[in-house]
Amino acid sequence: MLGWMQERFQGIEIPLLVVPYSLGFVGIFIILCALAYFLFKRVKYRLPYFRRIKGILDANNLQGGNSPALTGVQPVPARPAAPEPGGKG
Repeated sequence: MLGWMQERFQGIEIPLLVVPYSLGFVGIFIILCALAYFLFKRVKYRLPYFRRIKGILDANNLQGGNSPALTGVQPVPARPAAPEPGGKG
């Protein structure tokens, strides 16, 4: 996406309102990505798909956190520590 923006907005600088500086397309892209991230973070669970996934995860946490995909899986036993070189034993 930045490659496409570079082709079209290479020489354009956008002045900032409060300070006497300007931003290029990369600075504007980063600011817009940050704004989109925080906006999506707030509205994500209002969307049906993410609400359903959150419900599944919450129900799984209430049941003790056992995932149906991992039932029957045994934990790997710890291996005994190797003897130190040069030590007795």
